[in-house]
Amino acid sequence: MIDTPQPRTIPGRAILAEVRDTYRDAYAATLQQHGTRMMVVRFAPTTHDTVWAARMEASRVSAEQKVRTFTALGATPDHIVVPDSAGISEIAGIIHRANDDPQVTGIIVQAPPPQPVLALLNEIDPAKDIDALGIFAPRTACATADGVVRVAEPYLPDARIAVVGSSGFVGSGVVTLLRQGGHDPMLFENGDDLRRLRDADVVLSTTGSPWLLTPDHIHPGHRLVVDSGFTPHPDGPRGDLHPDAAAQPQVVTPVPGGIGPVEMAVLAERLLHQCAAPELGAWRFHGLDTQHQTLTTVHDDVDYQLQHRHELQGREPEAQELGYDRNEENGLDLS
Repeated sequence: MIDTPQPRTIPGRAILAEVRDTYRDAYAATLQQHGTRMMVVRFAPTTHDTVWAARMEASRVSAEQKVRTFTALGATPDHIVVPDSAGISEIAGIIHRANDDPQVTGIIVQAPPPQPVLALLNEIDPAKDIDALGIFAPRTACATADGVVRVAEPYLPDARIAVVGSSGFVGSGVVTLLRQGGHDPMLFENGDDLRRLRDADVVLSTTGSPWLLTPDHIHPGHRLVVDSGFTPHPDGPRGDLHPDAAAQPQVVTPVPGGIGPVEMAVLAERLLHQCAAPELGAWRFHGLDTQHQTLTTVHDDVDYQLQHRHELQGREPEAQELGYDRNEENGLDLS
């Protein structure tokens, strides 16, 4: 019997820690000074629907991760739990009040919202829609999809890429980002012949269907499998990959501890773009096969941004003599 090498895991929690701590050291004082607030809205589960209750438990875990992340960065999170008895007008009021509150920098409505609430997502102020929930959001994809693609990026050159759950909220965002990057992924849905995934080099699974992918679909030739699924279970959370499948690829994202923390690292960046560093570059993951001393580019990104800001401040007297405000021109808060 030939032993299959154990896959290496992408350390999502370590990526988050590196990004969060770097941002905190550089920008937390600014966020605290300005009283930055982030609103996170989730829905209480019904008592009779076990499937919905499981989804709402996943929503609770994600919301609490966001609260911890935003707090660490110096922002004040408003974590609102909407009771099952709440009507549409009450939920709309929560969103509209947050839209009108200048201290609220971002509004996140946890997925999945009840069906009647979906249309309300388009009423989120686009300037505060940092998770790209509404159709008017300025960003291309939600933070989860963004995180999936950032983790995958080092493994994509010359790769055949497959996206499972490609028409869903997360999956469609992944497809859009891949195409923007010049890739032409194979698209799959739950119910397709997933054995065709064996033809791919990289598999990105976004279905949220527990243990959907098995060794019939995943094999040691896969250079990377990203699992963004998270379904609570009494025996522990389950991703899209069955444990036997998760042991197959060369590199895999674990559940828990993989894409969930990476999503938080993306949201941390988006928060700073909103209120402290609009010119900050997007952090990138180096991959596991590099000689870098860090997991991401975040240190270099912040150093560059702060140096750029310092140079602008140094030229401020000259700008004032010329009769215009460089801070205003660049949209920067240099306080």
